[in-house]
Amino acid sequence: MRVLTMSWAAVAAAIAAGAMGLLASGATASGQDPPGVSDANDPSVIHDCLITPIKLIPVPAEEMGRLVEIKVRENQYVKKGEVLAQIDDRKAQAALNVAQHKLAAAEKEAGNKISVDYAKAKNLVARAAYDKGTEANDRVPGTTPAIELLKLKLEVVASKLETDHAEYQLEIAATNVGVRRAELEAAKLDVERLKIVAPWDGQIVKQEREEGEWVKPGDAVFQLVQMDQLRIEAFVDGSRLSPADVDKRPVSVKVTPAPGQEATVQGQITYVSPLVEAGNRFLVKVDVANRRQGEHWLLRPGMKAEMTIHLRR
Repeated sequence: MRVLTMSWAAVAAAIAAGAMGLLASGATASGQDPPGVSDANDPSVIHDCLITPIKLIPVPAEEMGRLVEIKVRENQYVKKGEVLAQIDDRKAQAALNVAQHKLAAAEKEAGNKISVDYAKAKNLVARAAYDKGTEANDRVPGTTPAIELLKLKLEVVASKLETDHAEYQLEIAATNVGVRRAELEAAKLDVERLKIVAPWDGQIVKQEREEGEWVKPGDAVFQLVQMDQLRIEAFVDGSRLSPADVDKRPVSVKVTPAPGQEATVQGQITYVSPLVEAGNRFLVKVDVANRRQGEHWLLRPGMKAEMTIHLRR
């Protein structure tokens, strides 16, 4: 059994998850107030606000197969679209190769006009023979027997039908190119679905599977958290401020990333809950841009912050 070591990001995510459940319940198990307490003197200042991730979800496998390569490690920052892991795709690659050859063959067939050209040439010869027979009879009646003229006319009609059929077959071949092209796109999609790809920029907080393990659709392979954008959640005292007072107002968020350090980030209230919680309070949310300080992020999910709402004066 693999022993997992939990990084600071995983710890933060766990704290954030617990804290978000706390916010939803409106109180702690011990009956204490939830995070986000308005200052007794200034209701626009809210202490102990909770920093939470906007996006923290598992990155799953889309297809069944064996993991043949893990391309990232825990705590690594990844970009949207980056391949995180690879499921065995040998069969899908072989099917893709077949689809490519089928398309190439279909394109050659659709471009082959030999049958059409031959049928047209045959029709010209048949028409010339028929015209010559009728001209001979015009000069000397009876030179070309009537039955012979009928045969020559039949050749003209038959060769024209051959031309129509050849052109029809060419149209079918052109349609078949579209079918083969669609099959090729489906084969490419099958190959892509065997790659586990980052859905957005974020940090790997946990690796759920190891190389060599089998996965099925929906199995989580990684936990990915967005770190460049985080959310501040807090309760506002509804007896002193109304939703209209705070909606879309700018805020300053002060944090203490390390002992003796202090930093401030700016944001705007993007959500005001229509629900009134216990204690006549309502929830507000602020999305803020995060930034790095050296190798680490300034804000981390699970941290507490002090938020000042800049009210209209």
